[in-house]
Amino acid sequence: MKIKYLGTAAAEGWPALFCDCPSCQMARELGGKNIRTRAQAVVDGRLLIDFGPDTYLHVIRDGLKLHEINHCIVTHGHCDHFYATDLMMKARPYAQSGSAAPFHVYGTKRIGELYKRMRDVDDDCENLDDCVKLFEIYPFQPFSVLNYRVTPLRAAHDPAECCLIFLIEDEAGKTLLYGNDTAYFPEETWEQLRGRRLDLVSLDCTMGILGDGATHMGWNGDVRTKERLEAMGCVHDNTVFILNHFSHNCGHGLSHEEMEALAAPKGFLVACDGFTAEV
Repeated sequence: MKIKYLGTAAAEGWPALFCDCPSCQMARELGGKNIRTRAQAVVDGRLLIDFGPDTYLHVIRDGLKLHEINHCIVTHGHCDHFYATDLMMKARPYAQSGSAAPFHVYGTKRIGELYKRMRDVDDDCENLDDCVKLFEIYPFQPFSVLNYRVTPLRAAHDPAECCLIFLIEDEAGKTLLYGNDTAYFPEETWEQLRGRRLDLVSLDCTMGILGDGATHMGWNGDVRTKERLEAMGCVHDNTVFILNHFSHNCGHGLSHEEMEALAAPKGFLVACDGFTAEV
């Protein structure tokens, strides 16, 4: 199983859209891995995670073959993770060719509401109902996508909606935990993780060195999460731990290289846009 991180930033991107703070100045000056678009990932080149406003950039910059991808699982309804308007681009007159299969979107009730709002306000397509299919998913109720078994787990993020992280298992038995946009996991999620064997763990690091928040983790929460997974026997010697979802608010304008220096002693890799990992 391979995951490619297309975007690794929080909602504002890094450098942030309207910001010129020291962290954003640093990112602009250094460039490269310090330039981060909004969070999105793809598993094995065919299962998309989230559909945010930088999806088009990821198609152009990273060679994301969205015309061949027919399945997307969505963590929650914040606009940096679900930008419904761009789903119209799947239909005529915007798309003239590509996969004839519908684009399947798997998300909570909130995702369906946002999609309906877009349909009510913006839809001018000829055949959008044929091109996009929505499926409602629920915490702790596994579902099948392609050859994957996906288990949505409850995140500690926005109390106004049901936010999710995902366990993704393939036919070979490899298991990935995609866990950004959450603070330290709720206890009901920890219970679901009991007895699982994880090959790759991707965690939120929005708060950086500033501590942990009510809706996101930082270094301390990441370490605490890793230690608890180890204590529960959920990981093995080759489990890969990756930090993801960064913000210019993470403290002291840390460069990508400085983040790597902080993370490595605790056994973490640091994702950047375009970073891939395989287990």
